[in-house]
Amino acid sequence: MERNLRMSLKEWLPFFGMVLMLASCTEDERLPQTEDGYGLKLESVSLYEGGTSTRVLLTDVDAVGLFLTKQNHAEYGSNPRCVYTRTGGGWSAGDNAPKINSANGDDATVYAFYPSGLTVTREASGNHTVPVSVVAADDFLAASQTDYLLNWHSSTTAFGPYTVTTSNRSLSLSLKHTLAKVSLRVLKSEAATEKLTLKKVEILSPTNRIQIGNGVMNLATGALSGLSSTSQLTLTHSAGTVLATNSTAPNVTCLAAPMAASEPLLSFRLTVDVLPAGAGTPAELVFETGVVGTPQQWKAGKHYVYKVTVDKMGGGFSGVQMEDWQNDASQNTSIGI
Repeated sequence: MERNLRMSLKEWLPFFGMVLMLASCTEDERLPQTEDGYGLKLESVSLYEGGTSTRVLLTDVDAVGLFLTKQNHAEYGSNPRCVYTRTGGGWSAGDNAPKINSANGDDATVYAFYPSGLTVTREASGNHTVPVSVVAADDFLAASQTDYLLNWHSSTTAFGPYTVTTSNRSLSLSLKHTLAKVSLRVLKSEAATEKLTLKKVEILSPTNRIQIGNGVMNLATGALSGLSSTSQLTLTHSAGTVLATNSTAPNVTCLAAPMAASEPLLSFRLTVDVLPAGAGTPAELVFETGVVGTPQQWKAGKHYVYKVTVDKMGGGFSGVQMEDWQNDASQNTSIGI
């Protein structure tokens, strides 16, 4: 009876061996943990809101791109380029989640960007890039433009990558716009009795501070390079937008590359259809504003709103407002995030 209840020392030896083997395993070698347990976990994605104390979730961004490297800038693991998509209340890369473990190189440097489908070019120097395109002409709502977002550190107020380790594989992203948003609030003078329809806006930069065309964006710094200098941006609206005297929201918006230096002579040229009361055929008039009072240097993530008032005699510049580019729902525009 006693022999049936007790096991001999010889019979216990295999179990002792298993315990010792488990105790000697490192964190990344423990047998009960599957390889999926090493996957990079994206906890949240948010938009940097400048001076505000809270971050706004990017509810309209459903995918972000990640690029992972080792400390020497070599690609990390077997799938360093991946896309995390928003599913329900979380983010997932499915079976393509990078594995953060000692076999792949321990700590990983993570670059995050939007749109998620941009192709990353790795550089041995660490200046990895993705392609960008900034158009020279568009409509009043920037329907043909792409809004680029990049990883941002509010503590250092700078773009830059993140670091994940084998002991902390979770990541919360804060992203910021790498372009500037430029808007006009074009009003009709209270003295004007005619119907004024805005058809075209030309943003003029006589010293060629505007940057357009195809180039690249540095994932570490957000800097754009390879663009071409130009003296103007042209925004058109085929049907036109009827001007009001008391509008409080911008009625023209575009995205623009940050300026490398200030433009001292920034101004605007407006094409307006003027329809006198009782007349059936509008006359097309072109108005030019004066120069903005202070030199302008557009910066990444900033929103510049220029107020212009027009009547049948001409256009007058009357003010500029600059603030952090917040989520567009709060600014009554239909562009971007």
